[in-house]
Amino acid sequence: GVLAHEISHVTERHAMERIISNLGIVVACQVLLGDISGLGTIIIQGAQFVSMMKFSQSQESDADQKGFELLKESKISPLGFIDFFKRAKIKKDALPDQIKNTLSIFSTHPPDDKRIKSINDLFLKNPFKPEKLEGNWGEAKTSLKEYLNK
Repeated sequence: GVLAHEISHVTERHAMERIISNLGIVVACQVLLGDISGLGTIIIQGAQFVSMMKFSQSQESDADQKGFELLKESKISPLGFIDFFKRAKIKKDALPDQIKNTLSIFSTHPPDDKRIKSINDLFLKNPFKPEKLEGNWGEAKTSLKEYLNK
């Protein structure tokens, strides 16, 4: 599920959308303010940050949905995807309140509960019969470790 999600970021060109969006903010501020020094730079950086957060949450939800579609096409159960967000939520819930509150303010991702519900709802609305994945996972891990240690 996580791999399908990340693949979806690439296929949907989310990084390029963010770059273009941020460039648009810079150009608009240059036109309005002329020179982009001092206060203008601070305004641009603030606008870029707000734009990235909003845009990123939308892109994360989009990647979740497209990732689900990839899982469905591949006949891979989305339950692992849901379990990933449940584990992430447990880890975040164990953090001190001050850290949790700060993270929630600056998070570029939708809340885990919302993502769990969204993927679960997609599965309920688009039921399919997953197939058992065949493969030697121990061999895959060993191969990956060997590759990374080159």
